[in-house]
Amino acid sequence: MSGIPEPYIQVLSPNGGEVWQVGSAQTVSLYAPAVPANTSFTFVLRNTATGNDTSLGEYPLAPNYWVKVPNSIPSGQYLFQAKASVNGNIIFDWSDAPFTVTSGTTAIQVHLDASNPGPRNITAGSTDVPFLVFRVTNTTSQAIAISSFSVNFLLGSTASAVDIPRASLWDGATKLAGANISMSGGTNFVVFNQGTAGGGLLSTVSPGASKIFIISADISPTARDRVTVAFNLYGFSFSPNGISTGMPVTGNSMTIVSSAQPSITVVAPNGGEVWSPQFQGGYAQQPVRWSYVNGGHVDGYLYRTSGGPVYQFCDFGSCRNIMRLQFNGPALTGQATILLPGNIIVANDYQVHLSLGALDGDREVAKDDSDAPFSIVVP
Repeated sequence: MSGIPEPYIQVLSPNGGEVWQVGSAQTVSLYAPAVPANTSFTFVLRNTATGNDTSLGEYPLAPNYWVKVPNSIPSGQYLFQAKASVNGNIIFDWSDAPFTVTSGTTAIQVHLDASNPGPRNITAGSTDVPFLVFRVTNTTSQAIAISSFSVNFLLGSTASAVDIPRASLWDGATKLAGANISMSGGTNFVVFNQGTAGGGLLSTVSPGASKIFIISADISPTARDRVTVAFNLYGFSFSPNGISTGMPVTGNSMTIVSSAQPSITVVAPNGGEVWSPQFQGGYAQQPVRWSYVNGGHVDGYLYRTSGGPVYQFCDFGSCRNIMRLQFNGPALTGQATILLPGNIIVANDYQVHLSLGALDGDREVAKDDSDAPFSIVVP
C-alpha cells in the first residue's frame, strides 16, 4: 500500500573489521524499521574461504543481541547474516565486510573499572556527567590503538537521545572525543571513531599496561523526569587487530531528575465555551484537557464563581485521580472524560479547577483554574 514503509534489515554490528574469539559472547546490533514486533531473526556466520555457513540460532526482535561464537568453527574471515520472514517475504542483510574469528589467546581486555559510578540521580541540564568508567588492558608486546567502539542505551532504559543528546570519551581530565547520540530503529547509540576524535586514533595503550577511560554525557535541560539509562559498550576495534574480552561492558542505571517545577494549566474549558450536555442514564460526558510538567496524577472539580454546589470530577464512578499520568516531563498534555449529573444547574459562570499530585504521593504540587467562566446550557 502506498505510503507504508517496506520492512528491511541492516546489520550494524558486526559490520567488518571486528575480532571475535571462539567461545565468547558477542554483541549483534540491527536496524530493522517497519518489522513487526513478533518477528524472529536467524543469524548465520559464513566462512569467506570455504563458503560454509554456521547457524547462531533464532532470536526475537530486539535492538541488540548477545550471541555465543561456537567453539567448533575454525579461525578465519567471516561474514554475518541476519534473516527473517515478514509477511511471507524473506528479508536479509550481510555485514558490509569480513571480520575475524580466532581461537587465539586473548591479548586485550576491556572491563568495567572499580571506580565506575554507582546508581544515582542526575539533574536535568547537567553536562559531562560520568556514566561509565572502563579499563583497557594490553598484555601484548606492542602498543595498541583504540580505533573505534560504540555505546548504546541498555535495553530497558526509558531515556532517549531527546533526554541525553551527547556523549564524550575521556582519558582522565582530557576529552578525547565527543559525538551526538543518534536514534535509529528504536536504538539510542553513539560511535566513537577517528572522525569524532578529529581524524586521529582515539587513544593508545602501551604494551603490558592498562588505561582507564570515562564515558560522560550531557543531560538536556528539558529532559523528562524520572527516566532511566544505563550505558553499554560494544564493537571495539583495535589497531593492530586484537581480541577483547569481558564484553559487553555495562554501567549502572542512572535516573534523570527534571529541574522544571511542577505545574498544570487548564487548556479546556478555559473560558467562553458552551457545554450542551446530552444526558443518558442520568449523566452526560464532557472532556477536560490540560498540560502539565512533572506530576503524578490529576484531580479536579467544577464550580460556579457565584457559589453553590461543587461537582467533583468522577471518571465513571471514581471521584479520585481522574487520570493517572503515565509520562512525565515538559509540555505534556492530558485529557479525561468527566461525568455531569442530570441535576446540574444551568448557568454561565462555571469554571474548572485542576490539582496536580506529586509523583511520589497524593500531596498537591500545583493547581490551576479556567481563565474565565464558561456556560452549561439546556440542550
